[in-house]
Amino acid sequence: MRLSVVIPAYNEEKYIHIPLKSLSEQDYQNFEIIVCLNNCTDQTEKIVRSYINKGKLNIKIVKENRKGVASARDAGFRNSSSEIIASADADTFYPPEWAGLIIKNFSENEWDCIYGPVYIKSDSRFLKLVARYFFTIFLKVSHYLGNYNLNGMNFAIHNKVFNEIGGFNKAWKSAEDVYIGIKLKEMEYRVGFINDLKVYTHDRRFKKGKFLELKHHIKNYINIFIKKNDPEDFKDIR
Repeated sequence: MRLSVVIPAYNEEKYIHIPLKSLSEQDYQNFEIIVCLNNCTDQTEKIVRSYINKGKLNIKIVKENRKGVASARDAGFRNSSSEIIASADADTFYPPEWAGLIIKNFSENEWDCIYGPVYIKSDSRFLKLVARYFFTIFLKVSHYLGNYNLNGMNFAIHNKVFNEIGGFNKAWKSAEDVYIGIKLKEMEYRVGFINDLKVYTHDRRFKKGKFLELKHHIKNYINIFIKKNDPEDFKDIR
């Protein structure tokens, strides 16, 4: 069972080393990385190519000119020929067991898609506690209610299922990951929340205010799952 890890990147020169370095240290190594460059104007591509030159990772670079994380993530997914595609982010750390856990869960269970907790790497104890307890509990409760609140930085799906769904909704400027969860539920696919499949994301999303990002996610959840509306627009954090 082969795995592709897709990372969309828009001007990520300060952070792209975080996922690439952690992915180079995975216990399970039979996977490729697809980095989708989304109109980068900084040194992101140069840094990615430096990892290719080191020969430690199997990296494929693709480019998507249509701006937006949904378009970039979709282009990366569609350039995968692997049976399983994992969605990752350019500012997120992946523990050594992460890739192996994905393969293990798909091999031993009949999941069509899996996802797991997202914790925060930060000096702020408050943010760490919110991510570890409040957000994780929220994800579990939401999953129990049948609302698959997928995170773009930490989910994996069968390639065939992704194509049957029709891919990401490129008209959405945010919550493109949640859209996949909605389609999975509508089409009655099997989705698993895996407690051990945890990742650690950078706290840069909270630099302009600890509660603004939380407010954005809460409003999106209400818009999408309760009001059945489109999500709010996403403001670039760069």
